[in-house]
Amino acid sequence: MVLTRRTLQQQLAPYANYTGTVDTTISGSRSGHSALLLWYAIRSLGHDGLRQRAERARELAAYAVARLNEVGWPAWRHEHAFTVVFPTPPPAVTAKWVLASSAGRSHLICMPGVTREAVDDFVSDVAAGGPRLDAVPRHPELVR
Repeated sequence: MVLTRRTLQQQLAPYANYTGTVDTTISGSRSGHSALLLWYAIRSLGHDGLRQRAERARELAAYAVARLNEVGWPAWRHEHAFTVVFPTPPPAVTAKWVLASSAGRSHLICMPGVTREAVDDFVSDVAAGGPRLDAVPRHPELVR
């Protein structure tokens, strides 16, 4: 645990790009409530339930990559990842969708609760948002 005076918080990074909001904590820290939620998920879903959730999330990420590439927006992910990486869409899209974005790249996290319908809506907005920005080079360790 780290404690600091409120006046010193102003010297910390003012924006956490992975949440899309102003960061009022030390280095984007979390409350202890998350640990309790994790314990509950492990206890209630069990090993097999958590594995199934992870498999569904990976399948959804693969679907999102395919859909973005279909509309001409280059997207990729590591084969085991839930995170889809792509060039940051135009402001009309980022104003509607909260994306973790940095250095010209954005990330779509296909976590439980994200649906195919939501991915389809997002892809439709990306396709209608105008021409894509300069493509970010792909890395060989990432797959389509």
